[in-house]
Amino acid sequence: FEKDFNKASVSFRVAHRPGSLVEVLDIFRQRNINLTLIQSVPIPGRTSEYAFHLDLIWDDPSVFQEAIRMTGRKAKDFKLLGVYQSGALPYEN
Repeated sequence: FEKDFNKASVSFRVAHRPGSLVEVLDIFRQRNINLTLIQSVPIPGRTSEYAFHLDLIWDDPSVFQEAIRMTGRKAKDFKLLGVYQSGALPYEN
């Protein structure tokens, strides 16, 4: 990644069982990667199955890359949709 890149958008599915989403989200929590957006999207034709879209912000790119490798092992259909530099928020100085 570019050295100034500190944000990513990802998409994945998890097994339809208690705790499966938490197992994936915990990968990011353990590495101090901030979750700034989470959205569930129903999968057409699959009752009770959802894809999850996340935006993540990190300080250390190597820690983020490790988290992505771990997530790929736990989640189904994992996709890294984009990596970019986070924009300034309106309330930041």
